[in-house]
Amino acid sequence: MATLGVQPETAWIAILGFAIPVALCLLIQFSSILQLLFPIGALAVGAFLYFRYPILYLGFNWWVWFLSPFVSRLVEYQNGITDPGMRFIILSPYLVTLLTAITFFKQLPRLLQKGGLPFILAFTSISYALFIGFAQSNPVPQIIQGLLSWLPGIFLGTHLMVNWQDYPQFRKNTQRVFLWGILVMGIYGVYQYIVAPEWDKFWLRNAEDLQLCCGWPEPLQLRVWSTLNYPFTFAYAMMACLLIVFGSRSPLAVPSIVVGFLAFLLTQVRGAWVGWLVGLMSFFTVLKSGLQVRLIVTFFAIAIFLVPLVTMTPISDGVVERLLTLSNVKGDHSANERQALYAQLVNQALSELLGRGMGGQAIIDAGILDVIATLGWVGFAFYACAIFLMISTLSRYTEIRIDPFMSAARSILPSILVTLPFNNALVLLPGVLFWSFSGMTMAAHKYHNHQKLLPKP
Repeated sequence: MATLGVQPETAWIAILGFAIPVALCLLIQFSSILQLLFPIGALAVGAFLYFRYPILYLGFNWWVWFLSPFVSRLVEYQNGITDPGMRFIILSPYLVTLLTAITFFKQLPRLLQKGGLPFILAFTSISYALFIGFAQSNPVPQIIQGLLSWLPGIFLGTHLMVNWQDYPQFRKNTQRVFLWGILVMGIYGVYQYIVAPEWDKFWLRNAEDLQLCCGWPEPLQLRVWSTLNYPFTFAYAMMACLLIVFGSRSPLAVPSIVVGFLAFLLTQVRGAWVGWLVGLMSFFTVLKSGLQVRLIVTFFAIAIFLVPLVTMTPISDGVVERLLTLSNVKGDHSANERQALYAQLVNQALSELLGRGMGGQAIIDAGILDVIATLGWVGFAFYACAIFLMISTLSRYTEIRIDPFMSAARSILPSILVTLPFNNALVLLPGVLFWSFSGMTMAAHKYHNHQKLLPKP
């Protein structure tokens, strides 16, 4: 390993010792064993990296989020599993991220002094919703599922914030992982749309309730979800990746963004498109003029390659039609349905004083109402205070003018918040992105402040 320039050797032995057997099992179609081997192996490697190699732990964590649903679909396809019940492979990223709960509870007595009040308030809100879920006798599996949806990002964000000394390594690792992630997921996303691989069609045929959001199991009829499990989660992942990679100096940045943006458009998730534009404006406006010029040049270079691809048939058909709906809301069937949903459920959701708690019935396609209904006004008050305090704190940081990665990390917050009328983007992978990059931005601020105090050479 050392001769290949891969360091630290022990960490990479653990990572490859997990990845290679998984790949071989899929290749020779001896994959049923992965239903247990994958989550157990991911958790074991994640724990080893968490305690010994925290920088590589962060990258491993993101890759498990990006690839676990793809592995799960291949396993189900190869073994003809049409009703999998509990998808243990899908649990893998949650388990790996939840390792950072160790950091949260270890630091909890001193977390307030370290600026962690937003994380404490958010955790209090989720704890309240958990209590309400049990008090209302919600099904235990649904309660656990809800807890896994809301909690991991809070723990990961705390972990990144309190380990601010490692910010330069966190930044480098995250940029590299997101750069390759956007390339891998983007290429597969375009391939998925054009070809519609058998394992993706198999998954969609056996999940008919998802066809409303994922399209039809035929080439050129899918709404792309790439290596993730829904267009919604993939779109938000790409939204964050596209913002982070815009600040990269890598020669792979432009081709990665081109293919990633193409796949992003093929998701046809308009809320994420709007969120990305808001995030890009937030990112661009705070940079120094020199960095703004560099970003504009990068943007034009990307447009030269991207525009012809988007306007080409057959890719253009679904994308252009969906883009036109942004300027014709009255004729947009989906938007009209969402307005009707809000009109129907707004009074019911606003009357949820105590809330439905974890495991309660979710409200689909109305993110704000779902947050209020789940947390109740009591829990929502804590959670809203956490977000307000986080946004107001991060808005005072001046170092973002000289640190493009820090600016991109902070821009992920408004890009997610602005989409709440469309979807509940504070849960699942979008929620992990929101809180983790909140913690990353706070870590950047602490690191830059510390650098200012060091004696100048």
